[in-house]
Amino acid sequence: MADWNKVIDFITPKLKDKSLFLLEGDLGAGKTTLVSLVAKKLNIQLVSSPTFSIISQHKNLTHVDLYRLETMEEIDATGFWEIFEENKNIVFVEWSQKISDDLWPLDWDITKIVINKKSDSEREVIISEA
Repeated sequence: MADWNKVIDFITPKLKDKSLFLLEGDLGAGKTTLVSLVAKKLNIQLVSSPTFSIISQHKNLTHVDLYRLETMEEIDATGFWEIFEENKNIVFVEWSQKISDDLWPLDWDITKIVINKKSDSEREVIISEA
């Protein structure tokens, strides 16, 4: 199992205004679990997967799930890019690989987190600066 506490401890210093976390991983890998743990660290009530609402705002944390969207036109129609007009957001984007790396806002701190499900109880978490 991924040591979620170590992952949270590593990303906690990055939880500041204009922080963008790009989450990748298969269904059930633990993307929403990670966001929920971060929310708990920030004293925000449990975050559920926003798959049906696509964008969920919780205080200064925005949680986006692009799973159900197929095209850039669909993503654009959600008002997704307006999130980055607010400079007091911490943004987590699940299924971020659906957006080309060159489209992310350059003036935000970007961290990519890939969660690989090795088994039902084991995860590998790879964190890199984007």
